[in-house]
Amino acid sequence: MYVCPKCGGENWLSLSEAKGYGKFVCLMCSQVTRIEPIRNITVNYVTQVQVGNPKSVPQPSPGTEHFVVMLVQLGYKKSNAKALVDRAVAEGHFTGDEEAFAQYLVQQVQA
Repeated sequence: MYVCPKCGGENWLSLSEAKGYGKFVCLMCSQVTRIEPIRNITVNYVTQVQVGNPKSVPQPSPGTEHFVVMLVQLGYKKSNAKALVDRAVAEGHFTGDEEAFAQYLVQQVQA
């Protein structure tokens, strides 16, 4: 972020803009300001953040696979269907009553 010396407006530049150009144009007042291009900058992207203890992640209950199949038949991708079932199990919505769990999943799909 660069602050315009004329009007004080905040101007955000992309990584390539900050590395390559020697100036920026203020979006507020159109003032052209010379800047020193940033060199040797890298951005490290985090693709997955793991929160908590991985051993504490609830595993899907045996017998929930047919709910995944049911959601796939309704048009869900298998990975999305599995994620929905796993999340519902982790939140405690599967108590062994399969009919109630199926109704819960249908409500989630319709929401």
